[in-house]
Amino acid sequence: MKKTITLIILVLISLNIYCYDSKLTKRIIEINESYRLWDGFKIDIPILLYFEKDSEMELISESKVNINGFKLSSRENKYYIYHKIGKLGATQSFDLNYRIGDITVLLYKIDYLQTYDSVISIMFHEYFHKYQQNHFKDNLKYKPITGDLPNEYKPYFYLEMLYLKNALLSLDESERRENINSFICVREEKYKKMKNEYIEFENGKERIEGSAKYVEIKTGISRYSSSRSTFVAGKLLSESKMLSLRGDASMFHYQSGAIQMFLLDRYNILWEKEIEKEGYSIYNIIKKNFNVENCKKARKNISDTRGYLNRLFSELNTNRNLDLSRTLENYKKQRYVLINFNKKFSTIPPKGYTYDIQENYERIFTNAEIDMSKLNLDLTIRASICSMVDKKDDGRTEANGYKIPIKSLNDIYIMIDGKTIGVSEIGSEREFKSISLDINIENVVHLQSKCGGSITKIDNNIEVSLNCK
Repeated sequence: MKKTITLIILVLISLNIYCYDSKLTKRIIEINESYRLWDGFKIDIPILLYFEKDSEMELISESKVNINGFKLSSRENKYYIYHKIGKLGATQSFDLNYRIGDITVLLYKIDYLQTYDSVISIMFHEYFHKYQQNHFKDNLKYKPITGDLPNEYKPYFYLEMLYLKNALLSLDESERRENINSFICVREEKYKKMKNEYIEFENGKERIEGSAKYVEIKTGISRYSSSRSTFVAGKLLSESKMLSLRGDASMFHYQSGAIQMFLLDRYNILWEKEIEKEGYSIYNIIKKNFNVENCKKARKNISDTRGYLNRLFSELNTNRNLDLSRTLENYKKQRYVLINFNKKFSTIPPKGYTYDIQENYERIFTNAEIDMSKLNLDLTIRASICSMVDKKDDGRTEANGYKIPIKSLNDIYIMIDGKTIGVSEIGSEREFKSISLDINIENVVHLQSKCGGSITKIDNNIEVSLNCK
């Protein structure tokens, strides 16, 4: 039986690779060896640090051990940490099942502008999700919810985060308990109005993403630090994005779940096993350990906040609809690049977007993020607006791909079969075995394919037809 080795890849673009590698190696070992992030959890597989740069693959240190070209960087305390530099190409930011030959790897692609501390915190956060899959009871058994929250729920989210923040920052014991009490009051009022599907989503996401955020933050707490509470508060509050203007609470539960966990730690309440083994939500544990007293003040704040936010969101919705209408109107007038696949190829919606609008044969997305990595294909799209199409403009020809607007054909960089070509050389149709296409003005598109296909220029629009399976 062929053995599968699981690795972690950290894809980086770094200006100071040698120093960066040394710091990462030492810090990972220190955290794994000396920190208690979660009972029974640590990164217990080989770690591969991949430094991405625009050059041929190049090894940066000598070693006696070699795994598919990846050299052993550190063997200290039995931690196997490997590294390599080169060009990996377009991949999604995180993939639990990325393949390098016969090896299954855990893939991270992280921007080089991040500090090594933030790189490590994300690495532990994401690997904790792997731990959850193997150890958490009924892991991820809640239905995801995307898009706008109903307006009636929004005041509760704002007040909950306000009380959680105050509780985290409070130095006075009675004040801290009062804020925890008010948080419970607000959430109970919210749950009286909230549909069960939203409640299940909230409890599930706080349990899964909140605990991963908790582990992430703990990677930055020095075991010698005497100001743990200050660090935790600063980290959570500086990163907190409780609600976007469109009312999406997708990031709220990372913060709200983690804050509740740190508050329980402050009172030395044992809660991890209840989350992991019993499947409890962190909110149920908070509610069980803190008796609710008087909710009168919290209810008044709910009423005041609801009135203010209703007026605010009404104005925002009016302005937002006008902006969206203008954006769609401009989109329809622009030139475009169409990346078109055959019928059997499985295209996917963006992993992140703001709006999803169906118009005729297009499913239009704003602020779209698309990452696709398959055999002989890498595709990355970051676009303020783009679409998935199932028919071309005339409505008669089948299509299956992505349409990205461009201001000028001069913004496109194209290589066909290893040779750079200008847009003027494309003509009516040009076949290829491999293609690389890049756009880096406003919208970002990176396409690399060895599937074969053709490229065509029609009415100053570019269509790339790919034969990928």
